[in-house]
Amino acid sequence: MAVPKFKSERDMRDSRAQSRRPSHAEDINLRDILQEIQKLAERQEEHQREAQLKLDKQAYQQKELHQEMLEMKKEIKEDIGFLKREMEKSHRDINELKVENIKIIKSQGKLQKKLDGLEFKNEKLEKMQEKMELNEKEFQLRFRNIQEEANENLRKIIVKLVSDLLKQDPELIDNGIDQVYRIQTNFSRRNRAHRDVIIHFVKKRTRDEILMSNNRNPMYFKEKKIIVLKEFPQAILNRRRKYFFLTDELKRQKIRFRWERSEGIMVTWKGEKHWLTSEEKAKDFFQKLKQDKKENVPIPPSPPSVKRKKPKRARHISPKDSDLKVKLNPTASGTSDVGDDNEEESEEREDEDIESEEEDKMEEENVPGPKWCRRN
Repeated sequence: MAVPKFKSERDMRDSRAQSRRPSHAEDINLRDILQEIQKLAERQEEHQREAQLKLDKQAYQQKELHQEMLEMKKEIKEDIGFLKREMEKSHRDINELKVENIKIIKSQGKLQKKLDGLEFKNEKLEKMQEKMELNEKEFQLRFRNIQEEANENLRKIIVKLVSDLLKQDPELIDNGIDQVYRIQTNFSRRNRAHRDVIIHFVKKRTRDEILMSNNRNPMYFKEKKIIVLKEFPQAILNRRRKYFFLTDELKRQKIRFRWERSEGIMVTWKGEKHWLTSEEKAKDFFQKLKQDKKENVPIPPSPPSVKRKKPKRARHISPKDSDLKVKLNPTASGTSDVGDDNEEESEEREDEDIESEEEDKMEEENVPGPKWCRRN
């Protein structure tokens, strides 16, 4: 550790002699110090005054803020009370609306029940009307291609044609006809053709006999073939339009079909009968036909077989009795088979003629089918 050195008396005397200054300078320094102290005190007072002012201002601002907060509290309380009152009012209105809505729903339910009842009655009436029209149309026929003349006796012409077709007395035919008149159609107006003739028969049997006889021996008037068509209600014809895309394909493939009484068709395909009573079933069956047509590619016809001549038999060789019987039996069975085939072919032709007549009648109304099955 360092040992402190003590000054000697001489050193102390020297230092005292050196530290002495003139008195005038000492007075100046004290005065300056006092002035500086006074200035500092004044500055401190100013700072204190400023601080006090700031504190007063801050207290005033706090007081104003407190007052504003109180006012805002009051306003918020008033607003909350107003909102509560409004919400209570809206709740009451909602409850009233709910009650009114329940009443409206009940009244709508009653109205819906009444509408359902009216629709059911309307459908029932439409079916009854359609049935009555169908029963009435079953006593009617439409003759086409009868030349129109001025001052013609249409009833006399029809009586003569029907009597020649059925080979019956004209007076009897005249008694069996109720009404005869011409009708204007879109087909005749568009093509400037002769108007069709509608015939009302007293008995349905007469109408059926005319259809069957006309299929075998068509009628002619002034060297023009008369087309005989059945009459159907417009509602049935409109429903049949949905199946035109399928009937066209069936005709191309030569597949037998028959129109059902109210709606749909019955198709005989591959030895089975298919009843297509809705548009969805018809579309599915159409797709089956297309697929089957792609799978079954037509086989090219085989070349005709060459008939070989039998060797001549000598006169002295006579056939046995058993051979004669065998030869005679096939010929007899062949004649009966031919007759049956002819009858079936005639029945098929009759069905096809009736179907073509029905389709001509529907095409004559000039009503297009569904968009997705129209021909370009």
